Amino acid sequence: MPQLPDLPTLPEAGKLPGFEFSTWVGLFAPAGTPPEVIGTIHADPVVLLNTAELTERFSGLAFEIVASTPGELRTVIQTETPKYEEIVKQSGVRVD
Repeated sequence: MPQLPDLPTLPEAGKLPGFEFSTWVGLFAPAGTPPEVIGTIHADPVVLLNTAELTERFSGLAFEIVASTPGELRTVIQTETPKYEEIVKQSGVRVD
């Protein structure tokens, strides 16, 4: 984190080798939403997220803004889902 340059990560501190955790937020639409509608839904938030005011505000809260494309968000979801599925599986957590 740029806000805490001298704070080591858990692996750097010799704890939990390989540990990596991040959070993300995305906008979603129902399956089958036409690409032109997705483009419209995507465009305005990207403009706002790239303003200096929001970048500065979120940075002050230790958030990094990444205004990705719908395809990039899909890749994040496809990459992250198996990781968390395995964590849940190993934990033995059940939803009743």
